[in-house]
Amino acid sequence: MYSISNIFVIHNINTQLKKKRRFKIGTYSIVKKADRLAISVKGHMDTPTAEKFVKEYQQEVGKIIPSQYILDVDGNELSVVTADMQESLKSCFKLYQSTGFKKVILHINKSNAILSMQVKRIASAAGLQNFSIVS
Repeated sequence: MYSISNIFVIHNINTQLKKKRRFKIGTYSIVKKADRLAISVKGHMDTPTAEKFVKEYQQEVGKIIPSQYILDVDGNELSVVTADMQESLKSCFKLYQSTGFKKVILHINKSNAILSMQVKRIASAAGLQNFSIVS
């Protein structure tokens, strides 16, 4: 027999699963421009997409001299980072730092205050220096 608390727990689990399914899997693009490497990320990134992104990022960075470029990341359409993906984002920020770009610019939609706070906190924890967040 189910108690009220069991039903509540089951309802919460089902609600969380439905919410996870609503996320549109993220997309990204990496384009080399005159003085910058432009990255655009949209939606909710999952682990396989993040791993594919890192491989492609490393290939593109291998074609340039990063110290002569600005890394310009457009995250205006990025979804709030879920708990399971925060470590992946931190790893990406560490990768950006170790690559040695002149500067890293992160564009975050100013109406997404939660994402902006997450990005600032994770970038700081990753030791990302010489970066700015543009709304």
